[in-house]
Amino acid sequence: MSQPSENASHANTNYDDEPDESIVERLWGLTEILTESHRNAISKVAKGTVTCVQKVCSGAWMILSASLILLGPIIFEIERNHKPN
Repeated sequence: MSQPSENASHANTNYDDEPDESIVERLWGLTEILTESHRNAISKVAKGTVTCVQKVCSGAWMILSASLILLGPIIFEIERNHKPN
């Protein structure tokens, strides 16, 4: 029989005895890994994404509400004219 290699014994390591980390602890660990410039860049991208999504949502709301106000009466009149008497 052959001896198990070092990689095989490392793959079978049991991590059940280690305490679970909370999300806050994991995020705090990322701040220790990333440099200040990387954190600032990620922050700017996240803020830009939020701003972009907010603008798209407000634009979609304006287009939807304007189309309902402008086209709603026309659609109702067309339906009323097509009803059999």
